Amino acid sequence: MSKKVLKILVRKNLLSSLKSYNLDLCEHYIHGRQRRVLFLRGVHDRKKNLLELIHSYVFSLVNINSLGGASYFITFIGDASKKVWAYPMKSKSELFEIFKKFHVVVERETTKLFMCLIIHNGGEHCLKPFKEYSNKFGIKNENIVPSTPQHNAVEERTNHKIMEKVRSMLSNSSLENHFWAEVVRTIPIL
Repeated sequence: MSKKVLKILVRKNLLSSLKSYNLDLCEHYIHGRQRRVLFLRGVHDRKKNLLELIHSYVFSLVNINSLGGASYFITFIGDASKKVWAYPMKSKSELFEIFKKFHVVVERETTKLFMCLIIHNGGEHCLKPFKEYSNKFGIKNENIVPSTPQHNAVEERTNHKIMEKVRSMLSNSSLENHFWAEVVRTIPIL
């Protein structure tokens, strides 16, 4: 509980036994709550057309394999629509095949051309077949600087939302954690 909340509770006389309070600075609390400051301006301007810009991020679930053996999922997020597609993966080597399927599906769904993909420079997207495929279809790949959540705020927020929903649904259904991939496939992610 924060100092601010304690102050409100004392002011409303909801803590009858507490007449005053003095909280020491808790270094562990501050460290746990620290986040990197977001940049004031975005790295790119928001796009208005579908498939003009897609964000992609590979998320790893450490030590939690799904029923099917997946330990990662990849998200694709439309910049204009904010629509999210999530695909569980057993290994990062599956990324290229998933991307090709995703590319075909979204172009058919929207009848628009896939223009640009923002990737987090983790190496999965840097393989020669991935680059050749992107060049063949005129998909521009933009890399963001590694270890800078400020540059990939869209992906960071989306993956946190997905994991919050996964944890909530698993908790509510009393299912074990290895059902996470099934939940990722079924949750409305918008």
